[in-house]
This record gives sequence, C-alpha cells and structure tokens, in this order.
Amino acid sequence: MEKVQQSPAADAGLSRRGLIAGAAGLAAAVSAAAGARAAAAPEAAAPMSVDAAVGQMVSDKLTPGLQVAIFRKGAFSLSKGYGFANLETGTPMSPASVQHIGSISKQFTAAGLMKMREQGKLDLDAKFSTYYPDFPRGGDITIREMLTHTSGLGNYTDTKTRDIFYDRARHDYPSPELYTAMKTETDPEFVAEPGTAWNYSNSAFVLLGLLFEKLAGEPYALALRHQVLDPAGLALTADDDLSEVVPNRASGYTPDAKAPSGYINAAYISMTYPGGAGALRSTCEDLCRWHQALLAGKVVNAESLKLMTTPGRLKDGTIPSRKGKDGKPVDIKYGFGLGIGEDAHGAFIEHGGGIFGFLSEVKTYVDSRVGLARIQNCDANEASAPKLGPAWKAIDEAMAAAAFA
Repeated sequence: MEKVQQSPAADAGLSRRGLIAGAAGLAAAVSAAAGARAAAAPEAAAPMSVDAAVGQMVSDKLTPGLQVAIFRKGAFSLSKGYGFANLETGTPMSPASVQHIGSISKQFTAAGLMKMREQGKLDLDAKFSTYYPDFPRGGDITIREMLTHTSGLGNYTDTKTRDIFYDRARHDYPSPELYTAMKTETDPEFVAEPGTAWNYSNSAFVLLGLLFEKLAGEPYALALRHQVLDPAGLALTADDDLSEVVPNRASGYTPDAKAPSGYINAAYISMTYPGGAGALRSTCEDLCRWHQALLAGKVVNAESLKLMTTPGRLKDGTIPSRKGKDGKPVDIKYGFGLGIGEDAHGAFIEHGGGIFGFLSEVKTYVDSRVGLARIQNCDANEASAPKLGPAWKAIDEAMAAAAFA
C-alpha cells in the first residue's frame, strides 16, 4: 500500500479492478509521513487499545474479521483474531486463520531470486532478455530495475474495464500462458522509459516469479517452499492453490450495504494469475516470523539482505521521488519487494497487500526487531474505502503503542 498515509483503499486501487496491485507505491513518502506522525504525536490524543481499535472496525462493518500480531523480545506479545473468519459457518477469526496476503508476496519472490543469485544462476544487472529473449524490449530492462519498480513496465491489473480484468482473473494460467499474458495483456507494456521513474508494476513481479521457477528448475510453489519458506520455518505460508483443503482457511469478503450481513463473498480469482506478485497465503504470526528469519540471515546471506533493503535508484543515480501533498518532492525508498522507512521508533521494512477479499500489512523495525502484522478478510468498495484510512490509522497507533510500551 502506498505509504503516503492516506486511505489504504485508495492506495491499493480498491475502488477498481486493481485489487491485486496490493501494495502499489508502498515506499512513496514513507519516511516523511512517519516523521510527520512522530512530530504530531505530542499533541495527539492517547491511542486506543488494540482491542478497542479493531473492535470498532469490526462493529463498523469495515471487515468481518481481522487478525493481528505483535512480535517483540523474541516472542509474541499479542496474537489475536477478531470477528469472523467465515460468516456462513460462524467460524471465529483466530491466530491460526490462513488468509491471502496479496502483494506482501513480492518480497518472498525477491528472496527466492536472491537465492538464485547466491547460487550463481542470476545476474541482477543482466537484461531480462538474457532469460526471456522474446520479451518486448527485454533488452532495455534489468532484473534489478524490475525488483525495484523502476523498469518502466506497466500493470496488467490496469485494464480498460473492470469486467475485462475479472474475466481474465477467473482462468487458470500454466506458466507458459501466464508469460504470454504478461506480454499481451499489459496495456501499455511500458508506462515510462526504463530506469527513469518509479512505477509500481505487478507485471514485473509476475515475470520475476516465472524467472525464479525457471532458474530453480521446479514450479514456483515448490521452489518457494524449498528455497525460501522452509529455511524461514514457515509452515502456514504457501503459494496458494484454491483447490487445496487448507485447515483454518478464512473466507474473503467485499462490503455491500444492501446485503443482510453487510458483506458479499469476494469475487473469484485464480491464484495462478497474481503469481509471484501476489499469490501467497499466510498468517500474521508467520509474517512476523518471516521478517525475523530474513533479518537474522536464515533465508539469504548478508550481502543479499543488504541488497534487498537498500533503496533502488534510477539510471542517473538518484532515489526516485514523487510530489507530496504539499507539492514538495518525497523520496520513494523501495528495495527488492520491500518498502524502507523510518519513524520515531527507528528504521523499518514494510509492505502491504490487497487482493480480492483481503487486505494485509507487515512491518518490522530493523534494530529492535519489533514486528507488527495484520490481515483482514475484506477488501473495500467506493463506499467503505474512505472509512478505512482512519480505522487503519487507529489500529496502527494502537499496535505501535502496545509494541513499544
């Protein structure tokens, strides 16, 4: 999600078909926004408790359920589910409820590619055409640029109408067909000249997921399990397959004021379509464990971790920027599938996700290793989107207060 601290629904493109864009623009203005919040904190009212903040969100029917976790000092100080994981069965949300995490998936794909680099199979500065010679303008973009959203590639999620995207998303895509879709269904293929601007691209990360499985020599799901998830010790995180019977799987919803429950079941999407850009399922506890393992060097080596957590730069050597609300430029600090920022509690890595039926976020402070994660089993529509910003801000503040008390 775009960390300009506005509505998470607006950031994720939730009012249109861009739900699987998830964390579009995560790092934009993150440091400035965090700094602004820290500066305003002394005058702000005391934050609500986590129970109160989440309870308010559920009672306001912004989500049927929400799962949160706080990791500090080597253990979970809070891990809890609120509301319902499934409205039809009345199943409560719990810490074990498994949910889609959308674009948080990107950092897992990036870690997999770093493992390929460590094994001598990948050159970050090689052109994409080195691995896929027939890709349009593949000789103009590098793997590094694709990982940092500076390749200029467009977004296949941005279709001319919502129905076009919904129709495409319902089909299963074997890897060759998914590759073809990225070549033919991203319109425009490029939204900027490679290396000249920062533009969030799901297309780039779908392609990177395909590259990962190609270099690993096995399907993405297996490559991810063997190279990333098992080393990190994540039992409940996986590349999702909706045909699998998954214990404690939560259902995803969309708000609908006309429905008796206030919700409808979220639109169907084949998880083969988001691929390496957003197809994973997980829990808040696993997301916290993931960052702990990543920062501890259990997944990639120190050099790879530094590369992943260093802001990407444009061809001219500058960090990308965009105009803030005040018209002044704000740096976009984004590494390899990770947003990078700093606030009153220290430097952190972070990413959000949005996909049909779910919104998620994970954030970990690098020095203290305090981790915060949340997943809700509801996306947004135009009516609910404006309310999500204040609701998530209240939860942000409550979780931070609890974590650093």
